[in-house]
Amino acid sequence: MLIINGKVFIIKILFVLSFSLLAEATSFCDLDTDIIQDFKAENMQGLPRIKQACVASEDFNIPADILRQTREMITREEAFRLKYNIAKATNVAQLCAYRIYEDGTCECIEIFDPRSCKGQFYLSGNGSVSLGQGRKEKTTHEIDVQTVSHGERGYIEIRQRLQPLLATIIDAVEFLSHIEKYVEHPNQIMPPISKEVRGNALDLAKFAQAKQKEIDALLLNKQKIISELHRFREKLRSISTPVDATTSSLEANIEKASYNFIQAVYQELFMCLKNDDFEFKGMGETRTNKNVTEFINSIQNQLSTRKLGDLLNSQYFNLGCSEPLLLFDLLGTELRRIELAKQIVGPLLGGKRLQRIVVQLHSTKTPCKSCLIGCCGHLAKDKLIGSFFQVMRAKVAQSYGMNDIALQFMISYNHPYEDKYPFYVPISSQFPSDASILLLLNMKFYNKEFQDLKRRIVEEEHLRLSKKLSELPQKESGIVSIEDVKAMLLS
Repeated sequence: MLIINGKVFIIKILFVLSFSLLAEATSFCDLDTDIIQDFKAENMQGLPRIKQACVASEDFNIPADILRQTREMITREEAFRLKYNIAKATNVAQLCAYRIYEDGTCECIEIFDPRSCKGQFYLSGNGSVSLGQGRKEKTTHEIDVQTVSHGERGYIEIRQRLQPLLATIIDAVEFLSHIEKYVEHPNQIMPPISKEVRGNALDLAKFAQAKQKEIDALLLNKQKIISELHRFREKLRSISTPVDATTSSLEANIEKASYNFIQAVYQELFMCLKNDDFEFKGMGETRTNKNVTEFINSIQNQLSTRKLGDLLNSQYFNLGCSEPLLLFDLLGTELRRIELAKQIVGPLLGGKRLQRIVVQLHSTKTPCKSCLIGCCGHLAKDKLIGSFFQVMRAKVAQSYGMNDIALQFMISYNHPYEDKYPFYVPISSQFPSDASILLLLNMKFYNKEFQDLKRRIVEEEHLRLSKKLSELPQKESGIVSIEDVKAMLLS
C-alpha cells in the first residue's frame, strides 16, 4: 500500500514501485532491435536464450580506456571507409587487447605497431577487391593482404578472403548444427515484440545439417578427383621412356620440357585441391590458359553439380563475415596463437600486478547469428579462442608466476546487423567470472546522444505518470492501492 498525502513525491514513489514490479526479474536483449526486456522468473520458462554470451548493461563499469580505444577504432574505420569507398554492407573487423591491473588502471595493446601502421582491417565478403595502388602481397593462398599508403603518416593493412574459406565455413556449420549446446530452449519461438513471427533456433540447426551434407559430399568428391589425378600422373610416368641416344638434342629438350610442364600443372592442381582452393587461384597465370581453364571447369563440375559459390554460402545464415576471418588469420595455428599471446602478455606496466586480460574483437555491426554461435563455440578448450586462452595462461604463468589470471573475450559493435535472432541474450552489469562466456559491448549504450535521448524519454514519462496520478480519484481513506498504480502504469 502507498499512502498519498495530497500531492505526491512522484519520482520516489515510481522508483520504489518500479523496483517492486521488477523484483526478481532478469533482463534480456533482442539483438535485432536493441530492445531490452525484463522477464520474471515464472515467465522465463521456455524462453529461448543463449547460454555462453551476455550483453554489457548501460551501467556496466567498463574501463574508460576501453571505451576510448573502441571509439578510436570506430573513427579510424570511418576514415578508412571514406578513403577507399568501402560499401556500407561490408563489415570491418579489428582486434586489440587490454591488460587490466589490480589498481584499476588499463593498458591497451594494439596487434600492430601504431607508429607506422595506422590500422589493420578485416573485410567481410567472399572475394578480394583491390584497393588503392599500394604494395600488395599474399601471406597465404586463403587471405590476401594489401598494404596501402596512409598519406605521410604510414600505411594500413587490408585483409580479405580470396574466396570462401572452407575451414571457417566447416566450423560455423558444425556449431550451428549443434545449436542446443549454445541456446537454451532452442525449439521455442521468441515472445513477439512486433507482429512479425520468427522461427526457432532449431530451424538453424536443420539448415546447417543440410549444408553439412553438401560439404561432406564436396569433400568426398575432392578426394575422388585427387585419387584420379594421382592415377593419371603415375600412368604418365610409366609411359615416359628415356630419350634415345639417336634422338636429336632439340627433340629431347622438347620432350623433357613437355613432360615437366604437365607434371608442374598437375602438381599445382594437387596443391590447390589439397588446400581447398576450389577456384584454383594458387595456379596464378597458368589457369588463364584455355586448355587449363577447360580442365579446371571439368574438375569444378565434378566437385559439385551446384555452383561452388552457392554451395559455400547460405540464405539462412552468413558464411562470409569478417569475425571468423580474423580469428582464422590470427589464431588458426598454434604458432600464430603463441606469437599473438607474446604481444598481448608482454612486459607489465611499472611492475603492477595483473588482474585481467580482455581480448576485444571490434566489429562494425552486431555479430550475426552464425558468428555469435561460432564465437561461443570457439571458446571451447579445443577451439580457436579456447586454445588461445590456454596459451596465454601458460605465458602469464611462465612470465609472472600467476595461475589465476582472468581472461575475457569481448565483441564490441556500433551498428545493428540486418539479422533475425531466434534467441535472447542476457544483460550483465559486470565481467563474467567464466572465460567461456562471451561479452558483447553495444557502443550505442555509451553514446552521449543516445543517453540524452533516453533521459528525456524518462523525464517525459515521469511527467505523464505524475499527471495520471494526480487525476486518480481521491479515496476517503486517503490510500491508493498497488493495483491502482499498476493500472496507471500500464495505461
